[in-house]
Amino acid sequence: MASKLVRANASVTLTIRVENCGAWGSECEISQVHKQAKEKAIERVRYALHLAHEGTFTIVGEPKVTAVIVEEM
Repeated sequence: MASKLVRANASVTLTIRVENCGAWGSECEISQVHKQAKEKAIERVRYALHLAHEGTFTIVGEPKVTAVIVEEM
């Protein structure tokens, strides 16, 4: 018995970490840090994916900031 050929497609959702998404002074509110860090991360990933393979990738979901570390000088 001959096997059937089928066509398959898969989509994968990934979580990635983007480092060094900005620096803020002590006068910034944490909401501003979160907003700007998310925007920068999306911008960097979109740019990298555009360079890698235009039109094949889509960013899905909201980025989540899990930690903000402040070092006073």
